[in-house]
Amino acid sequence: MSSSVLVCFLGFLLSIGVTPILICKLGLYLVAATVEIYLLCYFSESLIDASEGVSSAAYEMNWFGADQGFKKMLIIIAIRAQKPVFLKATVFLDMSMTTMTMFLQMSYRFFCVIRTMYA
Repeated sequence: MSSSVLVCFLGFLLSIGVTPILICKLGLYLVAATVEIYLLCYFSESLIDASEGVSSAAYEMNWFGADQGFKKMLIIIAIRAQKPVFLKATVFLDMSMTTMTMFLQMSYRFFCVIRTMYA
């Protein structure tokens, strides 16, 4: 939420008349803030994709000739891997590319509201 407000205000400051040097500074700050959120969401999405493949990878192993202890461990791994792993931003929010989309939508909505109030 706070990142959305930050990006919103940076975009707003860029949209009103400011000096060229301030435009460069604010533009770089806007890009850095957006890239920071993007990287978190991208790597979280990669983690989700990788964790979804753990169960099938355990099943596809050559477990037919293995001993009972190894087979039981593979079953436990397969059962635990049924639920994908998420990076959490808060208790309620799982980071993913869907989160990035929500972040950009919220930032744009805030920007439109502030821009409308300013005009």
